[in-house]
Amino acid sequence: MPVALRFLCLLSLAVGALHCTPVPDQEGELSEPQHTACPPGWSSFNNRCFKYFATQLDWADAESYCVNQGANLVSVNSKGEFGFVKNLIHDLDPAERYTWIGLSDIHKEGRWMWSDGSKLVDTFWSPNEPNNEEGRENCVHTNNVKDKLWNDIFCSNKYAFVCATLTLHQNRNLFTMPVALRFLCLLSLAVGALHCTPVPDQEGELSEPQHTACPPGWSSFNNRCFKYFATQLDWADAESYCVNQGANLVSVNSKGEFDFVKNLIHGFDPAESFTWIGLSDLHKEGRWMWSDGSKLVDTFWSPKEPTNGDGMENCVHTNNLKEKLWNDVFCSRNNTWIGLSDLHKEGRWMWSDGSKVVYTFWSPNEPNNLSGSENCVHTNNLKEKLWNDTLCSNKYAFVCATRPGL
Repeated sequence: MPVALRFLCLLSLAVGALHCTPVPDQEGELSEPQHTACPPGWSSFNNRCFKYFATQLDWADAESYCVNQGANLVSVNSKGEFGFVKNLIHDLDPAERYTWIGLSDIHKEGRWMWSDGSKLVDTFWSPNEPNNEEGRENCVHTNNVKDKLWNDIFCSNKYAFVCATLTLHQNRNLFTMPVALRFLCLLSLAVGALHCTPVPDQEGELSEPQHTACPPGWSSFNNRCFKYFATQLDWADAESYCVNQGANLVSVNSKGEFDFVKNLIHGFDPAESFTWIGLSDLHKEGRWMWSDGSKLVDTFWSPKEPTNGDGMENCVHTNNLKEKLWNDVFCSRNNTWIGLSDLHKEGRWMWSDGSKVVYTFWSPNEPNNLSGSENCVHTNNLKEKLWNDTLCSNKYAFVCATRPGL
C-alpha cells in the first residue's frame, strides 16, 4: 500500500434533512434565525436543532444513535453555541454529568475533527487539557462542573450526549429544496463557509439536479461537487485538507454515486492508484462511519474485505483495479522499502545487491501475493518492522546500504 493515498473531496450543494454548519455573520458570530423549526423535543439555535440524551453510551454508539436521528454528536462552532449547549446540559442534567460532544482525534493524534464533518473553529478546553492520558484519550466530553469545558477521555467510556442537526422547515418537506436556500448553499460553498450533504428523493435515490454550480475544477453530480487530488497524504491529513476546502473526504450514498466516483478516478488517474474515501471504523471496530457525518447506506467492498489486517486497518480506500471496490487499510502508512523482491520468479526471493537470502522476517500471513502481483517488500508501520510483500509501484521511504570504501 502507498505511504499516503490519493484522495477525493466533496462539496455538497443540496440541503434539507441533512448536515450543515451555519454561516457566521459579518461580526463572526452565528446569529439566531428568524424562522426555524425543529422536531418535537429538540431545541433551536442558530439554524440548528439540539437534543440532550441521558442514555449512557460510548462515543461511537452515541454518534451512531445521533446519525439514526438524522443528526450527529454536537459540534460547537462559536462562543454563542458553546453557551447554548452548556445551558442545555444544565437544564436537563442538574447532576452535571459528563456529556459527549462530537470531537475526536482518533484518526491522528492532535488532529481534532468534528463527527459532522464541519471545520474546527473554536475550542473550549478545561485547563491542562487535552492531555491524552495513557496515550489513549481520543474523544471529548464536557466536564462535570458548571463551566462545561472540554476534556479528552477514552472513547469506550459511557456518557450522556447531545445530538445536533440543521433545522427543518415547518412543513418538514425533506425532499424539496427552495430556490433561495439552494442559492444560499451555492453562495456559501463558493466562499467555503458551508458544508451540506444531500437527501434522497422519495424513491430513495439521489437524483441529478436541474441547476447546480460547483467551484472551478470541481465536478457536479447529485447536488454535490467532487474533486480528485493526486497529492499523497495519509487519511487524516487528506480529510483535513478537504475540510480546509469547505468539503470532506467523499462519502458514497448510492450505486450511482459509486459509479460516478469510480469514473472520476479513472479520468484523472490512468495508473489506477489507491484513493482514500471518507469511511473509517477507528472509533469502534466494525462501526463504519463517514467523515462528513452522513449515514452509511450502501457499501462496495472488495471480495473478502474488510479484513482488519493486523487488527489495525481502520480507514478505507478504493482498490487499484478498474472496479474501484473498497478495502480497509492502515490510516497512516509509514512503510519503508527494502531490497527484496521475487519479480524474476514467483516465490524466489532475491536481494537487489546479489547477496544470498539467509534470514526472513515476514509479518504473520505474509508474503501473500495479494492480487497476484505483490513482488516487492517493505517493512510494516509497526515498531516490529516485519516484512510485507506489496506492489512494486507503490511509493514509500527507503533505506540504502553499501560497504565502506565502495
